[in-house]
Amino acid sequence: MRGTSQQDPDWRRKRVCPLGKVILFSGHLATMLRSGVDVVRALETLAHDGECRNFGVVVHDVNKGVCSGRSLSASMALFPRIFSKLYVTMIRVGENTGNLTDSLDSLRFWMERDEDTASRVKSAFTYPALVVVVALTLTMLLFQTVIPQFMTIFENLDVPLPLLTRVVMGLTTLAKSPATYVLGLGVLVVIGIGLRRLWENPRTGIEMYLLILRIPIVGPILKHASIARFATAAEMAITNGLDVILTIELGCAASGNRAMQVDARRFAQTISEGETMSAHMKERTEIWGTFLPQMLAAGEEAASVGPMLARARDVHGAEVDYLVDNLSAVLEPILLFGVALL
Repeated sequence: MRGTSQQDPDWRRKRVCPLGKVILFSGHLATMLRSGVDVVRALETLAHDGECRNFGVVVHDVNKGVCSGRSLSASMALFPRIFSKLYVTMIRVGENTGNLTDSLDSLRFWMERDEDTASRVKSAFTYPALVVVVALTLTMLLFQTVIPQFMTIFENLDVPLPLLTRVVMGLTTLAKSPATYVLGLGVLVVIGIGLRRLWENPRTGIEMYLLILRIPIVGPILKHASIARFATAAEMAITNGLDVILTIELGCAASGNRAMQVDARRFAQTISEGETMSAHMKERTEIWGTFLPQMLAAGEEAASVGPMLARARDVHGAEVDYLVDNLSAVLEPILLFGVALL
């Protein structure tokens, strides 16, 4: 670790780790603290735990910071790509209230649900993507091997060919030319750079994301998943005593939704001006939907925002499960039609 830090002073900021490692670490640390083990000894043990050996260098550095007088949350904040702002904030709350084990349990529960939601969304699009890649690969093989043989036969016949046959022969000629791939790659690079710049721009980025949310099948899954992730993070923050503005900021950051993240500043401003969370969400239903604002409105009237966020989390999570489970049935005829066209 010492050599790594000498080679790159910013190694902590660049360090990454799978979310599963952080979940495992959080659960083990909570168990050890609940058993009466002090923080330093617990971190020292976890740094040498065989199940967390790839994570050990990070835990060792966090433990080193705690031993030098730095708080646990401050030591974790040095690794922003491993311990998110929400994670660090919840640890700081646990330190200040003396309920560090409860904060760790809440974080573990949130990360497990968040990872499950994200993995289900990814798996939902893995099959369609695989089918498209296989179809395109087979099509290119036909253009490279089979069709050229027929082209030789047709050319030797010296007879007029149908339009469709001439189109296929023209596409085959293009597919066999290296210039086609160079030009295609150049066009893709230019389009990619342009889309990235539009995405990074706050104004055009949110418009692009809202456009993605309007895509059939894809949009509803992404929207319900992001709302479920927001509600999970916000419910945890509210339950552990964080103020509403910080809850909104952390929830939007955890949602993975570009539109929510851009809307967070305006959202926080309206709250500071005295407006309720549900009132703001009702004005931006294209981002927040209709169910979450209604649940929050009821929770605000009954002073039970946390339980209502938990209910919204469960409902949107169940909706994601339903859409993902039925995705293959919806996409199968579309994919078959697309492969037939190829």
